[in-house]
Amino acid sequence: MCGILGIINASRHGNQAPAIKQGLKALHHRGPDDSGYEYDLIGNGEVYLAQSRLSIIDLSHLGHQPMHSLDGRYSLVFNGEIYNYIELKEELQAFGHTFKSATDTEVLLTAWAEWGVNCLERFDGMFSFVVLDRIGKTVHCVRDPFGIKPLYYLAAPDRFYFASELAALGEMLPGQLVLNKNQAIRYLLSGEYDNDSSTFFKDIYQILPGYYLRISITEERLFYSENQWFHPGIEERSDISFQQATEELRHLFLQSVKRQLRSDVPLGAALSGGIDSSALVCAIRHLEPDLPVNTFSYIASGATVSEEKWIDLVNERAGLIPHKAYVTPEGFTNDLADLITTHGEPFGGISYYAEFCVYRLAKKNGITVMLDGHGADESLCGYSGYPEYRIRTLVEEKKIIKAIRFARDWSKWPGRGSRDAQKAFISGLIGGSGISNARVEMLKSILKFDFLIDRLVVDSNRLSAFTEKAEVDYVKGRAISFRMRHQLTQSSCPPQLRGADRSAMRYSIENRVPFLSPSLVSFLLKMPEHYLLSDQGQTKHLFRNAMRGIVPDEILNRRDKIGYATPPGLRIALTPDVQLQLNAGLDRINFLDRSAANKLLCREDPSFVRLDGISWRLFNLLSWAENFNVKTS
Repeated sequence: MCGILGIINASRHGNQAPAIKQGLKALHHRGPDDSGYEYDLIGNGEVYLAQSRLSIIDLSHLGHQPMHSLDGRYSLVFNGEIYNYIELKEELQAFGHTFKSATDTEVLLTAWAEWGVNCLERFDGMFSFVVLDRIGKTVHCVRDPFGIKPLYYLAAPDRFYFASELAALGEMLPGQLVLNKNQAIRYLLSGEYDNDSSTFFKDIYQILPGYYLRISITEERLFYSENQWFHPGIEERSDISFQQATEELRHLFLQSVKRQLRSDVPLGAALSGGIDSSALVCAIRHLEPDLPVNTFSYIASGATVSEEKWIDLVNERAGLIPHKAYVTPEGFTNDLADLITTHGEPFGGISYYAEFCVYRLAKKNGITVMLDGHGADESLCGYSGYPEYRIRTLVEEKKIIKAIRFARDWSKWPGRGSRDAQKAFISGLIGGSGISNARVEMLKSILKFDFLIDRLVVDSNRLSAFTEKAEVDYVKGRAISFRMRHQLTQSSCPPQLRGADRSAMRYSIENRVPFLSPSLVSFLLKMPEHYLLSDQGQTKHLFRNAMRGIVPDEILNRRDKIGYATPPGLRIALTPDVQLQLNAGLDRINFLDRSAANKLLCREDPSFVRLDGISWRLFNLLSWAENFNVKTS
């Protein structure tokens, strides 16, 4: 786990080592154990590659980066882990390759030398990496299937900058960072972000999950080509029974967990008390009966609902070592500025504070690697189970009576009702309109006739910030799997994974996500829909059965979902300093109506800012803009 950055120029631009060093300083928290950078002349161009290292596998100097292939053709900077590096190393040794280190980095580099971009489909891991080919005069920038590890860039005809975090990129770029107005508007009015390649900064993008960018260095300019290397199919498998699927899922999940326990430093696991995190820690205990396992949990003081009793049950049954972060509104207020700075861009809401506290607690207890349950809901058909998409499939199959019965049975579970079922049924009937969720939500806010929200953005063309996205690669009769794939690669996982990465790396911790093994996800996306969401409306149907005998039945039989519940009614006092910061943010973001903004921030009480919904997004955007010295063109 590390931070990477670099510069590619089509011609000589003089010494840019000072900019590289400044960027490395901004990434020190991602890799406090070692750092390095190198400079190469490629034709008339030049390439700088740099990395800050958090040592996880092979702690020796042999893991230093940039790392070079034995023949000197390739150089690599790498952020992440290749969990199946032991198996790949054996395969490569059979081809005659030799290795100097025990690192997964050297395995990745050797795999690239042997197979080129085709090596990507062999990796079980999380990664963003950049590899230079001196003979081919090319650079490849690669990101893992689900965007677990970040990679940002600015591309121009004659120069290219990249980095693991925007703050480091900003240190290398000349001039002030400029706000991406359309992204800011989308975020404010719909909460949508991290669902495409754009960022909150103009002209700065991120490599999309499952994509790579190829850069050819010629004598006059750089040429770019973007390619998608991971796009799992969703066609249904008809050759597997429910029992066979249960056994295969159990095998794949345990294999993923076992591989992700590979570490030369202390590791722990996040435990929220739900099915996913409980399955994770119980799987660790199942695989390693004698391993001391530290769990870390977030407990919100004053919350109306709590997972603590379930956390205690799992810790006791599995013989785990519990650690709990008890969080108060006062603690949140004290941490708020740090949280906003850590994320680097505006984010979805204060629920992200929970994992921030969990990683901090793990750091205090000497943990360097953490396993958590991100991606489980999206890959296992969780949350409410996407009922509208199940109904859509049944309607497409002309099974209207079955769709009605499903909606009825689904509505009987806790947290659901007949009105929810009616909405899901109508949505399923009219599915496939092709209108983006962001635009729908934005239009809803206008139709509610909320005068303040309607007046907030002083721009008659604000609808242009919302692009219509037609359904791509939809397979008739596979609506749930289509939705799951979209959630995994575009709408749900990317913002969550960004939040987890930033909070973990703030404390120099590597976060691992066993539910997002490519083979596991690819298997689940091809399952019959009623395996994933039962005809009676039970979510995670297949996974619950796969975990019988490993996870306590009390957990597997749960019918509710709480997750990270933050203290209710969080707000902060509108002190003179807070007001000054918000006013400075409004000066920077000049397309907002100041009067409407101030009223939205303090709707219930003029002395406090309530931190939920649009008031949170507005507060976050304004504070972030001032903290990061953002310019609005």
